[in-house]
Amino acid sequence: MSGRRERVIRSVLGSATSVILPLISPFLLTVALIVCLNVWNEFLIAITFLQNADAATATARFYQLTGRYGNNLADLMAVATIIALPTLVSSCSSSGASSKASRSAR
Repeated sequence: MSGRRERVIRSVLGSATSVILPLISPFLLTVALIVCLNVWNEFLIAITFLQNADAATATARFYQLTGRYGNNLADLMAVATIIALPTLVSSCSSSGASSKASRSAR
């Protein structure tokens, strides 16, 4: 039974990579481009309009750090890791929750 299951999984993955992925790749590229432009625009708005240090976002403050402390790469990477950590944790926790939900649905 496991041999048949493996063949089915391989055929499904093969069809997904050879048929579905080429069809949705322009869509994925478009979505990625729109998301990148949105993030860039939000960054520019934060840099331009939020001049007060108390109102600045984390990325705007990080940008100010790169100008002042451009030679201290260890501190810059530590701050970049701290800024990215909440996104990484929420992404991992949501993917873990969705995989648990899919396992319990079986």
